[in-house]
Amino acid sequence: MRVATHPQRYRLLCLLRDGERTVNALVSQTALAPNLVSHHLRELRRHRLVSVRQYGRERRYALDTSAVAAAAGGVLADLTGRHVATERGPRPRVLFLCVRNAGRSQMALAFFERAVRGRAVGDCAGSRPAGEIHEVVRRAMSERGIDLVRRPQRLTDTMLRDADVIVDMGCGEDISSRPGARRIAWRLPDPEGKAIDDVRAIRDRIAACAEALARELTA
Repeated sequence: MRVATHPQRYRLLCLLRDGERTVNALVSQTALAPNLVSHHLRELRRHRLVSVRQYGRERRYALDTSAVAAAAGGVLADLTGRHVATERGPRPRVLFLCVRNAGRSQMALAFFERAVRGRAVGDCAGSRPAGEIHEVVRRAMSERGIDLVRRPQRLTDTMLRDADVIVDMGCGEDISSRPGARRIAWRLPDPEGKAIDDVRAIRDRIAACAEALARELTA
C-alpha cells in the first residue's frame, strides 16, 4: 500500500491501467524526469504491481491487474475495476494493423486501451511504418482527450504470434502467417491527407468499433 499510494507512483499506475507504456511515453505524460520514472517502475515491479514485456530494445510496462487485486483487494479496486474473484484467466491480446501505423491503427489502439482499462492488452504496428503519426490524426484525437505518444513501429513475427485477435484496419496487411488467431477486418478510409472534418468522421467510426470489441472481449 505504501508503495502504490506514493503520489507519483499512483499516477503511473493509473496511466498503466489504460494499457502498456514505455518509459518515454510515461515521461511525456507525467513530465517527470526519465530517471525518476525508471526508479518508480523498478519499485512497482519489485512489489509485483507492474509487469514488463521486451520488444527488441524497447521495454513496455503494464499494470499487473491480478497482482494488484490479490495484494490489495477492494482498496485498490478503482485501478483494476474488479476483485480477485472475478479474474478470468489471461488477458486477451489484440493487435491493430495498418501499413504505415500512423493513423487508423494508432487511433484504434488508443480507444481500445481506454475502454478495456487494463482488462486486455493492445498493440499496433505496420509493415512499412511511417516516421511519425499523421498530424491531422493527432489533432483529431486530442479533441477526444487522447494524446497519441507511441511512434509508428514495424510489425514483427512475435507480435503476430502473441496476438489472440488481429484487426486489419483496411490496409490489406498480410496476416496469413498467423492462422491460429482470430482475424477481424474493419474497412476504414485512410486519414492521411484528408481534411480535419473527414478525419473526425473516421475517428468516430474507429472509436465505435474499438469500444464494441473491448466490450466483447471483457464481458
